[in-house]
Amino acid sequence: MIQRIQSIYLLLATIFAKIFVFLPFATSGENDLWLTDFDHQFDAIMIGVVGVAIFVSFVTIFLFRNRKLQLNFCRLAIVMLIAVLGLGAYAAYSIAGNDLPQYGAAFPVVAWLFLYLAMRGIRFDERLIRSQDRLR
Repeated sequence: MIQRIQSIYLLLATIFAKIFVFLPFATSGENDLWLTDFDHQFDAIMIGVVGVAIFVSFVTIFLFRNRKLQLNFCRLAIVMLIAVLGLGAYAAYSIAGNDLPQYGAAFPVVAWLFLYLAMRGIRFDERLIRSQDRLR
């Protein structure tokens, strides 16, 4: 059913990952590093990985009939967000010497948290269905 709490978590993860695209993720001296600049090779890769994470987390909302596939898609989105964080950190430190993370860098972490909460909800539903099957 689409009205489950994990559907809300997946929608929030999608929204936070989408917001990340439009915010600076690091500061290099006086310049902010944005994903939409495409000044560096990492920007195009990161926007692609974020795009895949956004797409996967949104599609996962509608896979409520197949909980195992939904769990696998959540795992894929989590891996994508971890890759975004790693690529962002690498891009920020390789471009200039003293970089500081900006508030935009927290949004993939929040999206990851919501994906984790969605996975917990999906696992709970799976255990509930299995326990009901034992009673029949």
